[in-house]
This record gives sequence, C-alpha cells and structure tokens, in this order.
Amino acid sequence: MEIRFEFEASELDHRNWVVDFGALGGLKEKLKDYFDHKVIISDEDPHLNYFLEGHKRKVMDVVILDGAVGCEAFAELAYNLATQQLEELGLNERVTVVSAEVREHGANSGIYLG
Repeated sequence: MEIRFEFEASELDHRNWVVDFGALGGLKEKLKDYFDHKVIISDEDPHLNYFLEGHKRKVMDVVILDGAVGCEAFAELAYNLATQQLEELGLNERVTVVSAEVREHGANSGIYLG
C-alpha cells in the first residue's frame, strides 16, 4: 500500500518549502501504527470476535476502525492523521492537507479531499 499526500500553503517557510517533510516523522509513525503489518477490520464485521481472538493469541496485529474499511476509508483516515500532525506541529495556520491518496496497487486507489 502507498499513501500520497498533497499539501498547500498560504506562504512558503524560511527555506521556501511548503512543509519540511523531515518534520513529519510523527505522521509516519502514526501511519505505521495503523497500517504496517496490520489486519484492519471494521467494528461492524460479523467475524470481529474471530479477529479479536487472533489478536489476543498474538497471531495477528488487529486494528479496528469505525465503519467502513478500504482505500477510500483509509484515505480519509490518512488525511485526518496528517491534519492532526500539522496541528501538533503548529503548522496548520500556514499549511493544509489538500488530499490523501491510498493506493492498493497500480490500478486501484482512493482519494480523500478535505
């Protein structure tokens, strides 16, 4: 899976950058917490208890999301995490997230626009 963000700024920073991607390490860690080697399941899945049992037995690392799962829902989640990261860094007055795209493979993606 690949995640692509588009940022925009009302003005460039002192280096003439929209955002210093090196400062977004916290976002990378949050994305890893949700997506890196995880089994992502909806809280509405009829087999939720099966996955929770696997998590309890430490045979899978389960992430439970409210409602829908899939590229489109993951794009919205990634967008929200990026927006939160900008707020935590105090950059949200100057920088906004325009979109987040989650690509499952070369022919399939979902884009969330804020």
